Amino acid sequence: MPEAPLEDTGHGLAPAGDGWFVVNAREARWRHRPGRGDSLPFTGWTDEECETRYPQLGVQLVVLGPGEPIGMYHWEADQEGFLVLAGEALLIVEGEERRLREWDYVHSPAGTPHMIVGAGSGPCTLLAVGSREHMAEEGWGAYVVDETALRHGAGVEEETPHAAVAYARFADTEPTRYREGWLPGDPRPAAAGRPDVILDVLFEDGLFILAVANIGGAAAVDVTCAFAGPVRGLAGTVDMAELPLLRRIAFLAPGREIRTLLDDAAAYFARGEPVELEATVAWRDREGQPGEARIRHDLSIYRDVAYVPQRRASR
Repeated sequence: MPEAPLEDTGHGLAPAGDGWFVVNAREARWRHRPGRGDSLPFTGWTDEECETRYPQLGVQLVVLGPGEPIGMYHWEADQEGFLVLAGEALLIVEGEERRLREWDYVHSPAGTPHMIVGAGSGPCTLLAVGSREHMAEEGWGAYVVDETALRHGAGVEEETPHAAVAYARFADTEPTRYREGWLPGDPRPAAAGRPDVILDVLFEDGLFILAVANIGGAAAVDVTCAFAGPVRGLAGTVDMAELPLLRRIAFLAPGREIRTLLDDAAAYFARGEPVELEATVAWRDREGQPGEARIRHDLSIYRDVAYVPQRRASR
């Protein structure tokens, strides 16, 4: 059996043919899956590759943010296994919840409905493996309805065997390079010496407020914020993505926060605006090194929050 050559795809290395190969996870081509974290599929980038080049075993690394599922709740006719390498996760299995921590292993026999969701306060890294004996067959499995999975954003409203239907609400997967910090053992520079920019959503006195904040210890330059989908504010009259504040901040000092009104919370909910907001915040430090953070907010938690309007002093 010959060695498969590795080619530089522009987003990392990937095997360019059949055969054995060795590739380092930090040098390989990863993929960003909006709403479902980032993953490195060692054995097949497309369904065709999985079925033809790697028909026996699927192996991938997955990095999930808090609240991000690997996929949609389902059962398969093949066995799967998951090993938590770092961080915390939530296992949903047979309609029940089980907290997972570092080095917990999940054995999922054929026919077991399951899904894993990122948990805790930081990223969770997992190794996922699965047999592919029945992958291309009609009875491979199905995405099934489960209230617990739906509550965690990892379930379907109606049972279906079709992945295109189950994942219709997610944006397309896109290739990306490995980013430092995804895998255990990466150096973690002290926050005091680096910028760290977030896009926060504040609930104050019945109002939603967007805040771009540098919570790190160094200045950030060329800060941009991009929503994963349309977000309209100020009574539905403004596309928030077009605000100069979110398109580019030339300089953001450490500890600095810039705010802008999103909307009255009651009016926002009444219009049916999206309650799950996902944004990518990008920046550079003053030496030109890039940084990026993916932020998710679930505004539905504020839907029934009672508050006391604050009296404003008369002028």
